[in-house]
Amino acid sequence: MSPDLRHLSEADTREVPALKDEWRQRAAEAASAIEGTSATIDASGDAFDGVDEAPAPAKTEPSPSDTLPDAEASIYGGANEQLARAMLELARRAQEGWRALRFEQRLPCFDALRADLVRHRDDHLAQASGAAGRPTLECLALEYLPVLDALWALPDVVPPLLVERQVTSRMPVLSHSTVRLSPQPHGVVMLIAPARPVFGPVMSFVLDALATGNAAIVVVDEERLRALELIQRLFDRAKFPRGLVQLIAGGRSTMRNLIDAGPERVFFAGNADALKDIAVQTAQKGVNLVSALRGKNILALMDNADPALAAQAACWAAFSGGGYYGGTAERIIVHHGIYDEFRMRFFEAVRIMNSHHAQLARVHAEEEDLRLKEVLLDAMAHGARVSYPAGDHPGKFVHWRPAIVENVADRLRLSTEPLHAPAAAMYRTENVADETARLARICPAGVINVLGRPDAATQAAFERCGAPVVSFNDPQVRPLTWQGGNVCGGGLAYSQSGPSYMLALREVVESEPGSRAWWYPYADEKLRAFMLGMPGWYATERMERARGVIALALRPILRNALKEQ
Repeated sequence: MSPDLRHLSEADTREVPALKDEWRQRAAEAASAIEGTSATIDASGDAFDGVDEAPAPAKTEPSPSDTLPDAEASIYGGANEQLARAMLELARRAQEGWRALRFEQRLPCFDALRADLVRHRDDHLAQASGAAGRPTLECLALEYLPVLDALWALPDVVPPLLVERQVTSRMPVLSHSTVRLSPQPHGVVMLIAPARPVFGPVMSFVLDALATGNAAIVVVDEERLRALELIQRLFDRAKFPRGLVQLIAGGRSTMRNLIDAGPERVFFAGNADALKDIAVQTAQKGVNLVSALRGKNILALMDNADPALAAQAACWAAFSGGGYYGGTAERIIVHHGIYDEFRMRFFEAVRIMNSHHAQLARVHAEEEDLRLKEVLLDAMAHGARVSYPAGDHPGKFVHWRPAIVENVADRLRLSTEPLHAPAAAMYRTENVADETARLARICPAGVINVLGRPDAATQAAFERCGAPVVSFNDPQVRPLTWQGGNVCGGGLAYSQSGPSYMLALREVVESEPGSRAWWYPYADEKLRAFMLGMPGWYATERMERARGVIALALRPILRNALKEQ
């Protein structure tokens, strides 16, 4: 039941952007004044019950988690060393109880979250779109619906991953042993996603982590506060345990403090420059690091592709969300027969798109702007041509300008590193499949989109390019994979890890006492027995295996050396 808030004025509960710090202080004071509840006040002035918890016992000693502030302070305040340790301790305590639940016992929380997203879709989608700074339709297609898809698919995807498997060895030296493979959650997993669209990526990451029994901590840049507010309210409303999901906005110092606190696994989705610092720190602390730096995805246009439709597909795949999605087409390979017509239509489509999409805010940070300028200047210095179809100053409400680059050399930063920015490189070629394979070797591609009607041999050539996803006449704008990782399906938004990345496979070996030959003291006979019997167990040729078995059978002394004495 919601607490009685009639004594609070409208100014106490409504967020005013210009008075955000004052609102946070008033809301915290108002919430703390309510006795006997764990209510949280959201930005619209509504109140909802927090997670039901048993009364905490009296503490004789203060613990680091006693200093943990409320969700608002965690989101806004960054994390110093003490707060980082407190966040990790709270997450571990919440994860201990959460991992003890069976999946069907966790499912009601996910069902409540999905119901909330559907029931309040008008409010949530508007808030997510405004927080991300992109048109509502774009946010719906690329972030909101994929999150609902992921929630809907959890009961089918996750339970098979949690099943223990048992293997009985068939090798003579392991004849009495069994191996049990037990999937286990890592513990506390952390996502560092600076300068990114937030709602879809963060929601998908947290869903993957929680569904497999982990706790999740997410760090994004300071410009994504409103999106974090929305996400935190969603998980609070769904009654997930307190501390299981923690969101925070901060810079490099916050990331360093949280890594020093020691999460079990860190997923990093940023640029290569920041990755170097994170990799050094995680290596020093012994923390497992997974990089989400994707490859440079490819859109390949055959000579029989429709230039008009291809221009629309390229515009959408290359520049949706300001060019920040993993499914974007950073490299567009065009057959020379349609290159000129496609180029004209593509430039016009980009110009129209950028004049009609009124972006409400930036979709990337100033650090990314500076890096993009450096990459483009490097390309122009080596003969590349950079065009801005929408002009140098797109308009009052549009804060990014799409760039199209032609005549790109192979050994440039533009060719070898993902941009995470609104820019696409165009290539003219005689053989589209060969050029696709060549560029995929220079920099891997997570997704290869092919438009046109390739024959069987050409289609096989595209499939051999090594991309986890190869799409024919169905441009993929949703990201699907980690670079070099496994395909997770189109229902996941940018987390790309999939639930399988959130589990560690524990191997439990059980043997009868004395049944393993190398438990015995060292003896020359035992060594000779192993050497003689090895072809019979491991040889690839059937006759060679048969000869090895016969050779061991004819020597009872050596055969008995491998048996239990």
